[in-house]
Amino acid sequence: MINDFDIAIPGRVYASVYEGGVFVSTNNGKDWEPANTGIENIKTMSVHSTQARTILAGSWGEGVFRSTNLGASWSPSNVGLTTLNITGFATNSRGHVFVATWGTGVFRSTDDGQSWTREADGMDAVFITSIAGLKNDVILAGSQGNSIFRTTAPTTSVPDRENLEDLSFLLSHFPNPVISTPGNRQAVMFSFSLREGGPASLDVFDLNGRKVATVTKDTYPPGRYNFSWKVPPGLHGLYFYTLASRQGAITRKMLILH
Repeated sequence: MINDFDIAIPGRVYASVYEGGVFVSTNNGKDWEPANTGIENIKTMSVHSTQARTILAGSWGEGVFRSTNLGASWSPSNVGLTTLNITGFATNSRGHVFVATWGTGVFRSTDDGQSWTREADGMDAVFITSIAGLKNDVILAGSQGNSIFRTTAPTTSVPDRENLEDLSFLLSHFPNPVISTPGNRQAVMFSFSLREGGPASLDVFDLNGRKVATVTKDTYPPGRYNFSWKVPPGLHGLYFYTLASRQGAITRKMLILH
């Protein structure tokens, strides 16, 4: 089972594989090679590259593993962590790494993933399912129970709680990954929510930033929307889709296999 991708290092795509460690592709996801010496059987939940080109792998039950040679070898890096169930990573503009855990909230590393300090001020949830860093250095953490925490100031604590329905918009797709063959072109279901009405568009892009499809472009009242998009022939590899509205833009990754 593929749980996560990282594309931050040019020319390299990393994939975390549950009970399979980490794999890497250097040709836009067409071919994959193991990059998991020492973590072959780890239940890998997430993979993340830092500004220093260090690769971090988050596992279920064995914590964080760290590679300083692009994934050729790995070593545990759990100093300061109080749980070893890792669900995701995020990085701010100063290179600080945030890790989400299932059991003890969010931790921060200021030394490129070598040690961790808990960021617990104002956070009453400890079962974190996802984490993301925004361009303004605000960190979002999603928790069990459909709540989201965010920093009230850039990359400090995580004290403000909001329900999912209060966020400006959400964006997702199904299935994941997308499997499309010449004889069976897969239909992808995109879902998004708008808190404010107005013009909105949903576009699909390749790794070079070239638009390959516009799923929808119209004016919508507030609400939740679902759109089906059939994958065109010949598309495979890693793609992005972006929802643009009055609230801003949000981008997600989508892997198309064939």
